[in-house]
Amino acid sequence: MLLLPSVLRFALVLLLEPNIVNLLIINTSPNAVKVCCPPFDKRVESNGTVFCFATVIVPNDKATIGNYLCRNLHPHAKLASFHSETEVHAVSILEPAITGLTFEVDEFTWRDGAILDYAPWLHDHPSINSSDAVVELGRDLFLRTVNLKVSTSRKAVCKMEAENTECPDCESCVLRRTGEDTICYRRVLIGFSEADLRDAVDNNICAKTYPGYDLASIHSKEENDFISDHINYTISASEKKETHIFVLGLRIPPSKQGLPSANNLFEWTDGTPVDWNDWEDVNSTLTPVYRPANKNERRKCWPSTKSVPYAWMYKENNLWCTTFIYGPKWVICKKREQCRHLT
Repeated sequence: MLLLPSVLRFALVLLLEPNIVNLLIINTSPNAVKVCCPPFDKRVESNGTVFCFATVIVPNDKATIGNYLCRNLHPHAKLASFHSETEVHAVSILEPAITGLTFEVDEFTWRDGAILDYAPWLHDHPSINSSDAVVELGRDLFLRTVNLKVSTSRKAVCKMEAENTECPDCESCVLRRTGEDTICYRRVLIGFSEADLRDAVDNNICAKTYPGYDLASIHSKEENDFISDHINYTISASEKKETHIFVLGLRIPPSKQGLPSANNLFEWTDGTPVDWNDWEDVNSTLTPVYRPANKNERRKCWPSTKSVPYAWMYKENNLWCTTFIYGPKWVICKKREQCRHLT
């Protein structure tokens, strides 16, 4: 029997089994695989799978309850189904919340299409005595039917399977996929004054706080809405009381400030082209205009007699303004990641 050196035997295997080459390339990735749940509140391993859970505010109308309520969290998120005590226990400590269990055609079903194999009902429940009844999970680990119409402030619980990714910042940033790219967004709180705003933008506070990040540039309505929805979700209720302003990387550079004509002077600090905008007063054109703001010009921006050469987004309507508002502000940071998603 001919005995070949180990190196030759390995080379022969590669020639005879070319698919092994692809396997080797996949397994030699330099980045560790992580299981991520941003921007969700809770991650739970159940029946061999990691799931992510979070709550969202819902309207007091059963007809409006649906999986779409969870889409602002993630495109794959749906109203939660439960299949083990582990899942129920993890979610119940968040707060009472409406689940994805619904009564349709004389039977209960999960809105995400999962099999109804686990349902810890409270004593004397379910009790369907109203067309507005929905199923809520309480802190006591039991399901019960509640009348949505007579409720004041209800929340629903959303669920998705965790993402397997190689993105190193996956647990500390909000991830957005765009085709083959993955973009991470983070935020930095800055001070009250105009000097704080100028310093943060002109000296790239994002790069100082998070190496590799720039102030966010925005190039589509989808990205604009994503930043508003997802960044807003990661801000706690107490933080939201502090500010409604998201500072972007759009500015008139100091070298161009004060020029007679301000048209076409706005630039993204990351060097990308200004190819889309959502200005409150000139959003019908791709040419941003810097001019003093007042009630007539900027009906949806906060009235002000002073405008600054820096753009910010008002999170209540996603529109961009340049009126200066005294108070704390969130600077939105952005980084394009070179990483793979494995799910």
